[in-house]
Amino acid sequence: MRLALASLFVALAPTADRLVTSDGRVIDIQRARRLASGDYSLHFESGVVVCPPHLIASVEIEGDMADYIPRDDNERQRLEQGFVRYGGKWMSKTAYAAALRREADVARRATDELAAHSEFDAGWETETRHFALKTNTSPEHLAEYAELFEAYYALMEQSLDIKSTPTHSRKKMRINIFKSRADLNRETGTGNEVAGFFSSRDRELNFYHDYDDPHLGQWIGLHECTHLITHLLDAQARVPIWLSEGVADFYGSSTVATNEKGELQITPGRLQLDRMLTVQQAIEDGDSLRLEKLLTLAKRDFYAFEYAHAWSFVYFLNMSAEYAPRFRRFFRDVYTTPRGVEHTFSGRTKSVAPDEVRRLLMEELGLEDLDALEREWLAYVRDIEVDGQEALFRRGYGAALNGQVDDFAQAREDLDAAIRSDRGNARAYWARAVVRMVGERADRPGGIADLRRAVELAPLDPRFRFTLAQTLTGSPFVPGGSFLSMSNDAPLLGTPAELSEAATLMAMTCELAPENTHFRDFFDKYRERLREHRQSAK
Repeated sequence: MRLALASLFVALAPTADRLVTSDGRVIDIQRARRLASGDYSLHFESGVVVCPPHLIASVEIEGDMADYIPRDDNERQRLEQGFVRYGGKWMSKTAYAAALRREADVARRATDELAAHSEFDAGWETETRHFALKTNTSPEHLAEYAELFEAYYALMEQSLDIKSTPTHSRKKMRINIFKSRADLNRETGTGNEVAGFFSSRDRELNFYHDYDDPHLGQWIGLHECTHLITHLLDAQARVPIWLSEGVADFYGSSTVATNEKGELQITPGRLQLDRMLTVQQAIEDGDSLRLEKLLTLAKRDFYAFEYAHAWSFVYFLNMSAEYAPRFRRFFRDVYTTPRGVEHTFSGRTKSVAPDEVRRLLMEELGLEDLDALEREWLAYVRDIEVDGQEALFRRGYGAALNGQVDDFAQAREDLDAAIRSDRGNARAYWARAVVRMVGERADRPGGIADLRRAVELAPLDPRFRFTLAQTLTGSPFVPGGSFLSMSNDAPLLGTPAELSEAATLMAMTCELAPENTHFRDFFDKYRERLREHRQSAK
């Protein structure tokens, strides 16, 4: 087993306390104590973290009762008898030692299981009614995504009346879920900026699970799954980019909740603040995208600005009680081209010309004046109330997270404004560090300062520590996704102090997110390279 911090998982005797973070994560630590300041002092194997109380939902002090203050006479008597509190129960020290041994055995087996499936080729697999899924994240994530995509299929089947053809029914659509963006890019041969994609040729959906922001992985998965499911309408159809991406954005931006029966309830049409802000600003500046141009855009001309307009137009139509059912009929007709819809073939690819798409759209909506529809759309967008500062943050954060380098100048302005209005936003500092360290005038000191501030504000967030660690190594900064990337032969350019700090930060990251094999794999590689670097420097 190749694990850099195996002791974290098998030597559990000193790991006695447990805390639940405000975002619901459960973390086992060596010791947790409340300081006079009100903060918590959290002792890990790789160091001590001082954490403000608002980041911790609860702390259970267990095992080491040396300075435990009893809450009542009953607890005082148990302490005098040599009992310890563990797992919410009081037990003898003999029973406590046995419990630790059992947990160590369970943890060892779980770690061995994760290690055995850490490479995607050896990942876990399952099948549902419509999909064949594979992942190298965990069996738990595999089950969660299997349930999510089946529920989403039912939603799309109901909304767009999608029926799988006999050919498609015989072969389930494949969904590959990678444990990191680096894995996705390496295994699929895509660029660093790609977070997920559907291949119509291979009939496969590929995306990565974001451990730091699971909602992001969910959004990417649902967005791309929209392309996969609409592919079932007609595998030969190639629809206009504004339509395919606008619909994927509308349905992919869904609210996912569990109903009273314990079933997933997926509600599409969640407002995208950053894209709404982009269109509202364009309207105010007088340079919003004309509807006639939007309907004729080619894929090569479709970027973040165009995405925002396409989503807002589809959002406007779907949020209208009058237009929504008509738009869904239009969408189906563009794909299926029933009698009366003109279309052409190029090889086996079927397409509808932009003029015919426009004609069909207006006919289905029962309208004649495209300019009037444009005015109605933009007026609708203009009147939506948007939290400006939150929208600025989301737009800047999204650009940094997805490595949209061409948008980094705007992202820097957005993030500066977001930080001025909320100096406690750790994600804004992390995103601004990403933006600062890219380009000809890369500001590494400024980026490191922002990352240190992010760690200070969110000391239990593993990603901020991990990004700071990678930055301190001095390796080239490559934006895109939650992590930087470091090649196997990239020189370590940090100072000796920075390289040592990076190792400590990576070790702490692994303790904060023990289930994330990407962190452990990276730390393994870094320790080897750091050892070689120090030997060569002698």
